[in-house]
Amino acid sequence: MIILAVDPGVVTGVSVCDTDERDSDGMPKIVFSGVLDGWVLLDTIMERLKPSVVVAEKFVLYAGRAKYFNHATLVAVRVLGVLEYLTAKTGTRFVEQQASVGKSFRLSDRVLDEYRNAHVRDSLRHMMAYLRSRGDML
Repeated sequence: MIILAVDPGVVTGVSVCDTDERDSDGMPKIVFSGVLDGWVLLDTIMERLKPSVVVAEKFVLYAGRAKYFNHATLVAVRVLGVLEYLTAKTGTRFVEQQASVGKSFRLSDRVLDEYRNAHVRDSLRHMMAYLRSRGDML
């Protein structure tokens, strides 16, 4: 199964794994990871890699914090809108997770060494948290 995980924002972290292939730690093979400028290229990634599921960090706008947000912060909402459109168009399952769900997954030191960008790491955490929720990761 191909999973696309997204940490939406002005700098959008993405990672794609193939759960049918595992490394020596039992982690799914990462077939792509990187950062995007907002939502640019999400359609190309969806078209070329054809994920079975898209997992993304959910954006929650709390009333008490709204006055601290600026336009850049709201790019995350626009990225999620693009993902919602693309997944509806392709019939792909779309799963949103609270930020705390992704943060609850600790990446191994090897993964932290290999993937140094914070947004890519967050996308990997959301991917692994999703797999754990399915009973696919310890």
